[in-house]
Amino acid sequence: MDDGARLTVAPAAVELPAISLSDGRGHDGSHSTPELAHASQDDAMTREYRYGDPLRRVHWAVTASQGKLMVRAEESVTTPEAALVLDLRGFAFGERSRAIERFQIAGHSMVGLPELRTTALFETAVVAAASIATHLLERGYVLRVLDHQGLPGFSSSTSAADPGVAEYSGIQGVFDVATALAALELNETADSPSLPFANELVHKLHEGRRRGPLVAIVGMLGEGEAHLLAQTAESTQSAFAMILCPDPELAVPALAILRRAGWRATALTPATPLEQAWLQLSQPSAISGRRT
Repeated sequence: MDDGARLTVAPAAVELPAISLSDGRGHDGSHSTPELAHASQDDAMTREYRYGDPLRRVHWAVTASQGKLMVRAEESVTTPEAALVLDLRGFAFGERSRAIERFQIAGHSMVGLPELRTTALFETAVVAAASIATHLLERGYVLRVLDHQGLPGFSSSTSAADPGVAEYSGIQGVFDVATALAALELNETADSPSLPFANELVHKLHEGRRRGPLVAIVGMLGEGEAHLLAQTAESTQSAFAMILCPDPELAVPALAILRRAGWRATALTPATPLEQAWLQLSQPSAISGRRT
């Protein structure tokens, strides 16, 4: 007799339009390692001219010193990296909902699955996370996922293949993230104290890693939490935030703090099309200051 197999139903990702994610990157997300300006390293960075080399690659200083036409060597291409921060604080996403939206197929609930600690706002955040993660992974990024405490983002998910993993890449990464999101829930119920953003998150994002875009999907932020989150942008080329809220006006103070720190930030409600909010992150209105 067949006892059946476990079926994981992942949230459906929304296809997002392409926007510029960071300075100095190509359309595919890759970036070239900048050439060093030290004269002592010039020789190691050049080679003799070959027929067909574009003149823009000629290194005139080395050409003059060596008496023959020299061009800059090909720049190395590194694997692009990105980080995704998921806020799992119960208080940040409003009142708990008893609907298990992720476990419905064609309007019919799956029988025998546990009820998740979730809200309508958090379900919107889960879809945003699935969509943004897919968008980044399909563009070749190695994606690091962390929660608001700096822990691996899916450490509390019972559907994660390996809850201790924080990095994902490629098509397998798309599958693993979607699977982990299937049972991701809030850390605590809405009627208990909410764990704040932790300084450990800042430390993790400041660790010695190549800089890349940072995307934060968060619930409502107090001023202190907004200031702490704002600090994490210092470790990135670009930082983007979506604040989940029932009314965009409620997010205005936190948006102002993030934007002053150089973030591109916008509010996202359950009624806002995710594609629209994503495009808003590329608009001048999403930023009102620059990091120094």
